[in-house]
Amino acid sequence: SEETGFYTGTSCMDCQPGYWSMVCTEVCPGGLSDICSGHGVCSDGRYGTGVCTCDAAPSTGFWAGPACADCAQGYWGGTCEKQCPGGQAGPCMGHGQCNSNGTCACDAAWTGDVCQWACPDAPFGAVCNRHGTCRAAGAAAVCDCIQSPDFGYWDGPVCLSCRSGYYGVLCT
Repeated sequence: SEETGFYTGTSCMDCQPGYWSMVCTEVCPGGLSDICSGHGVCSDGRYGTGVCTCDAAPSTGFWAGPACADCAQGYWGGTCEKQCPGGQAGPCMGHGQCNSNGTCACDAAWTGDVCQWACPDAPFGAVCNRHGTCRAAGAAAVCDCIQSPDFGYWDGPVCLSCRSGYYGVLCT
């Protein structure tokens, strides 16, 4: 029971599988019906820690998280068996996150299929001078400058100047 613990063994000195702590009352991550989400081994028993050691092999997938329910960094797929672009050591070239479909979601200052191109910075380090969006174009990153009556008509490689015919601090 929860008050007296969940013991097993001939002298009732061991915890039942999935329980840990000196009094065998703590349950391993994932719960008794799905210990470590079925993707790892729990350190159970009286001297266990309740920590899951997640599977990490091509045959079982590469799992992570407290209950081994997430793909490890650099892996994706239904069984976390597929490597993200850039691999485990540097998914998305270290400049983004690998999505659950194996594509990269790049950090704000990076673009490209695997986040391989740095976005153009204005003199003070703002991507596209905060007056445009960065996108991949061929083998480089370029700024698409804002063209709007509300936010200005910007131009130049990093959207630092006004488009022809517009002027002022807001390029309107």
